Amino acid sequence: MNKGLKILFIILLSVGALILSAFAAYFVMTAGATLDADKLVNVHRTVVFLDKNGDTIEESSGKSSVTGIDDIPLHVQNAFIAIEDKRFYSHGGTDFKALCRSGVKNVFSLSLKEGASTIDQQLIKNTHLTSDKTLKRKLTEIKLAKELDKKYTKREILEKYLNTIYFGNGCYGITDASEYFFGKTPKNLTVSEGAILAGTVKAPSNYSPKNNPEKCLKRRNLVLSEMEKQGYIDKTLYTAAVTTPLPEIKTDKKPDNAFLAYAKNELSFLIETDAYEKNKTIVNTSYNEGFQRILENVFAENDSDYNVTAIILNKRGEAEAFYSTSEIQEKRQLGSVIKPVAVYAPAIELGTIYSCSKILDEKTVFSGYAPANYKNKYYGNVSAKFALSKSLNIPAVKILSLTGVKNSLEFLKKTDVEITEADENLSVALGATVNGAKIDSIAAVYASFINDGVFTPAHSITGVVKANKNLYEKRKTVRLFSPDTSYVITDMLSETVNNGTAKRLKTEDILLSAKTGTVGTEKGNSDAYCISFSPEYVLSVRYSAKGGNIMPNSITGGTEPASVSAAIWRKIYPNGTNTQFSKPESVKELNIDEISYESDGVIEIADEFAPDRYKLKELFTEKNCPKSTSHRFTHPSANINDFSVNNNKICIRLCLAQYYGLKIYVRDGNSESLVYEANSCVPEEITVNIPNEKKEYEYYALPFFKNGEIVKNGEKIFLGKIKSSERVSSDDWWKNEFE
Repeated sequence: MNKGLKILFIILLSVGALILSAFAAYFVMTAGATLDADKLVNVHRTVVFLDKNGDTIEESSGKSSVTGIDDIPLHVQNAFIAIEDKRFYSHGGTDFKALCRSGVKNVFSLSLKEGASTIDQQLIKNTHLTSDKTLKRKLTEIKLAKELDKKYTKREILEKYLNTIYFGNGCYGITDASEYFFGKTPKNLTVSEGAILAGTVKAPSNYSPKNNPEKCLKRRNLVLSEMEKQGYIDKTLYTAAVTTPLPEIKTDKKPDNAFLAYAKNELSFLIETDAYEKNKTIVNTSYNEGFQRILENVFAENDSDYNVTAIILNKRGEAEAFYSTSEIQEKRQLGSVIKPVAVYAPAIELGTIYSCSKILDEKTVFSGYAPANYKNKYYGNVSAKFALSKSLNIPAVKILSLTGVKNSLEFLKKTDVEITEADENLSVALGATVNGAKIDSIAAVYASFINDGVFTPAHSITGVVKANKNLYEKRKTVRLFSPDTSYVITDMLSETVNNGTAKRLKTEDILLSAKTGTVGTEKGNSDAYCISFSPEYVLSVRYSAKGGNIMPNSITGGTEPASVSAAIWRKIYPNGTNTQFSKPESVKELNIDEISYESDGVIEIADEFAPDRYKLKELFTEKNCPKSTSHRFTHPSANINDFSVNNNKICIRLCLAQYYGLKIYVRDGNSESLVYEANSCVPEEITVNIPNEKKEYEYYALPFFKNGEIVKNGEKIFLGKIKSSERVSSDDWWKNEFE
């Protein structure tokens, strides 16, 4: 055997071994996978949604959601085949030509993005498997698709596929989709309408005629083009259909309220809910009908040209009401509503600042990063609480820099607010993140503040029972912040309501804390938030520009979102709140020295004898309290500036706080007498007459503090010595000629 044949033999042997290995892997990975006919043919599906009290919100049955293949026009069937599986009638469940092509693409992209799923495979995936992109799942899908093709005719397979596929907007199956989008049965769908529905299958939210008409139109035209290329319609039909404008979406079917749509979307991640699911499913939710009506009524009274989304969570992260003018729950940039959870709470928790810490608010450049305050307004030295209430940008960035970006973001990484490595920079203090967040995700983080710092992901479903089996796993909680940090942040955010950017929420009888946020530029804003909370609930309201448009700069978190939030709270608490924010024992309310704080920004515990007017009450966490205590009133003091003789009078200049009193004594040998006394507001210069008798005299000053009956004396201060009218200073008296 020559060398060439040997090489060929080795190659063939290697290929053969590879093929055998592939077959072995196929049989091992798909062992036990069988086609379940009941999942394909039984249409007795019922899903019951219950509210928080166990009352029925909605009950839907799969019986009314199935249309036979004879009642689905041929041009509608062909639209799906043209765009989803053009070799549907010729393959045996799997299109190996398309599979090989996608396999090559996956190899080069090092991913499993290309699926090459036939209609048979999609039906299997929708009814038997998960959506996991794994090799095992794909091989199982192929195996069951081949079994499906052997057991059923192509018409039967297509019928089952069209009645199980998801079209978005809560519509499973072509019956629901036809009614929802066009207000008709599948039998009456036009060529254009059939192409629209076929086009949505790839990405229901992205190509929805209701949510994204422009993308839907392009996708529909692509479907029509494929139908013409493959001979399903002629040029005349193609031209007529492609020039038909998208119909106005009308339906006689009562649409879901926004909460139900929210809950159904959540349910889709928990269990399968297609039209052939045979077992009755009971879904328990946290739905509060009263709160839902409040949201709907308030927003009906405050109609807007922008997308509006609102959610009410209780402290456990359970959604009790949800409202949205958009059926797509987008991740949006958060703006300043991120500050409490990404900057201030981590800084309090880690001991970087107190809520009363002073920060210099001035134009600052941070290693090339140059943020600015709103309208370039700066306040000088301000407290952290004030900075948060006014949503000042410079203090937020400074605090984040002090705490450390990575240290601060470790807290948010425990939540559903997605934080990436690219977000680890100072701009995150102002809400700039790669992915943004959904409104419920950020609201759930705020809910931890009224739940002793314990975070629970936002959710509307509290239980799922199918065939008497509980399928629901309780949401996992995580300690996000300590109880005392949560209370301190809550107190800081109350200032936002009382005197800050959310002052439209201020009422006498409803206890609230809040934060506003705005995303935009000087040309306009894209999003405006107001997240507020009582001791029991969190309300998050967001106004967003539609499409690629912007809102005027007059729409900020402190305007419309705050106004409608105030209206909602008034309806939630018509008689005012009767509960307080729960203050943990670990929170310390301490008096700090007002004088040191205001003059130097020094935070120290006030002297126990300080009058109330010189005290400031502030909150501190147990593990981060001021370490030093002021003694300014217990131990009064003074500094000598001058001691001189002028015209037979002693002139004394002292540096003395205005709240101190002063006594001056003169000593002659063993005799001492008081020559001057003032209880407060001592003048800068004091004059004392010199005794006539030619003797040596020593002068002393005694600072003191008097508060009612309490008197605290400082140490006596030696001022100097004189003889007769001549001064002898404290430093050179021994040189006097009388010694």
